[in-house]
Amino acid sequence: MKVKNKQSQIGSLNCRQPVKLIDVGQMPVGCLVEHVNAQALIDGVSSIVHAKEPKKEFDKFKEVMQASLPDRNSTKHMVGLDLGRMEPTPSLKYQVAA
Repeated sequence: MKVKNKQSQIGSLNCRQPVKLIDVGQMPVGCLVEHVNAQALIDGVSSIVHAKEPKKEFDKFKEVMQASLPDRNSTKHMVGLDLGRMEPTPSLKYQVAA
């Protein structure tokens, strides 16, 4: 079942693409997002394979994919955090001397 001329943008899908309705049942939202992203990737690769000029289509696809990836700054493992002063404290110097 397809809905044509969908005017709003859903997730990472292009608003000009037909929207495919998926029977989600008890599917968690994360799984639904993965299914939609996988289907969008399959549709993109299919359009490249079936294009008259696959090289140009691949270049467009690559640009769109790179532009759509989010830039996430990680705070895990203290990446990018200011560590402050790095010299030993007076109490640490005292313990080492003892």
